[in-house]
Amino acid sequence: MKYGRKSISAQNLVKGAFLAAISIVLTRLFGFDYLEIIRIGFGNIPIMLSGLLFGPWIGGITGAVADIVGILISARGTPHLGFTLTSALEGIIPGLIAIYYVKHAKKGKTFTFGRVFLAVLPVVMGSSLILNTVWLSQLYGNPFSIVIQPRIIAALIMLPIHSFLIYTIIKTLNKSTRI
Repeated sequence: MKYGRKSISAQNLVKGAFLAAISIVLTRLFGFDYLEIIRIGFGNIPIMLSGLLFGPWIGGITGAVADIVGILISARGTPHLGFTLTSALEGIIPGLIAIYYVKHAKKGKTFTFGRVFLAVLPVVMGSSLILNTVWLSQLYGNPFSIVIQPRIIAALIMLPIHSFLIYTIIKTLNKSTRI
């Protein structure tokens, strides 16, 4: 897997589109909403994978496309462009962190569990928890301090689960195929 100054290739765009499609399916069909303020699901895992594997540009495009196409296919609630921004950031942030890891990693040690956890942490606790809580507060008119409380618990539960799943997928991909 090469990182650094590479252009966005058609092959990586197709892979990003495939991950966007998986994200849509995981979000719309296999995710569930609790009290309209908590969504339990795995739809952001393909977006984070896209950023980690193909860089921040492909990750951001994957996230934005997954959100916009997902809204067009089956809107859940009121569409809000803030959620599209958050979705794009879910791909951009891990992509930026992955560039740093690749530049500073020993050979073969690019994606350890700790590094994947540190790439997922700002996405789950930052963009997903903070930004999505702001958007939900705007949409439903509830105070931020009330909306964030149950979302913190959900984020703390999902953080190690997402980290483990992403690490396992990357490890499996590195063993079985050339990314």
